[in-house]
Amino acid sequence: MTTSKIQAFALAACAAAALLCAAGTAHAQFQKGPDPTAAALERNGPFAIRSTSVSSLVSGFGGGRLYYPTATGTYGAIAVSPGYTGTSS
Repeated sequence: MTTSKIQAFALAACAAAALLCAAGTAHAQFQKGPDPTAAALERNGPFAIRSTSVSSLVSGFGGGRLYYPTATGTYGAIAVSPGYTGTSS
């Protein structure tokens, strides 16, 4: 193997390692609280929230209620819908 091939291989290995490290830190950077479980999704969470009502007269869907955290920052989101003809319960 020539020196230039060894250097190219070393550079590629370093780049791959950097990408793997970046992928791991990107996940941790936005994580808020513990990993979700079924029990955790069914109980009140650790964050203070507010809600607002969306009119049933709005165009595109039949209205609803939006819940959102009151603290600033980046949050993941879960959208729950009862279906096209379903109702909230």
